[in-house]
Amino acid sequence: MRSTAWGEVDDSGEPIEFSATAFGDEACEDCWEATQKPHHGFKAGCKGCCARAASRSPHYRRCRDSGAQDREYRGLLTQFGLTHDAVRDAAQSDAMARSN
Repeated sequence: MRSTAWGEVDDSGEPIEFSATAFGDEACEDCWEATQKPHHGFKAGCKGCCARAASRSPHYRRCRDSGAQDREYRGLLTQFGLTHDAVRDAAQSDAMARSN
């Protein structure tokens, strides 16, 4: 058994207890899966999924690469009701980002 940011897993990597600490109670099983392996599932209304989707957007990549937030990216944050910190945290925990 080992601890991850999203909860306890057994030796095979299977979740024992799901705990979406990065997004409080606003994350789901798709969020968990996305931390473990490249995963394309998203749930509408899940803040964790919204943050992960935003972190995979060209708006986030453009702002990350330039080091400055622009109007389009801020609009995306407003549309999803997210903070830049939430999107950045989602990007850091997303296995898809680590596989690229």
